Amino acid sequence: MWISLTTDDVLTRLAGAEVSALRTAALASGQADPITDIVAKVVQECRGRLRNHCALEAGATVPDNWAHHCLAIIRYRLCTRLPLAQFLTPAREREYADAMAAFEQLGPILPDEPATADTTPAAGAPSPHIDARDLEFTAEDQDGLM
Repeated sequence: MWISLTTDDVLTRLAGAEVSALRTAALASGQADPITDIVAKVVQECRGRLRNHCALEAGATVPDNWAHHCLAIIRYRLCTRLPLAQFLTPAREREYADAMAAFEQLGPILPDEPATADTTPAAGAPSPHIDARDLEFTAEDQDGLM
């Protein structure tokens, strides 16, 4: 089953104090909550790697059995935004390393397929046209090869 990862899914992987720190610290004036952006990028990365192996379901979804890996990567990327090492416990770092190893086994990140095919002809100089000459072989012009 394919699922959409939400901010609520991420929040279940963090403690309350972490949530408030990660949502408000290291933000520039007017900068949005970083969780939404990081979730979207990790989902896109997962889908790009899965494209090597299977057809993707529509939308920003991932297989439910990959949600654990995606959430570990999202949490790690959120925590590394801040200079607060206490958020990255050895267990979380191992979980991130395991998730990245699983992602890497899927292969490279392939780009999304365009929604519609580009039918614009390629630009550039036209190909040259070369007229081939007719070759006629006779016994007389083969210098004794026949």
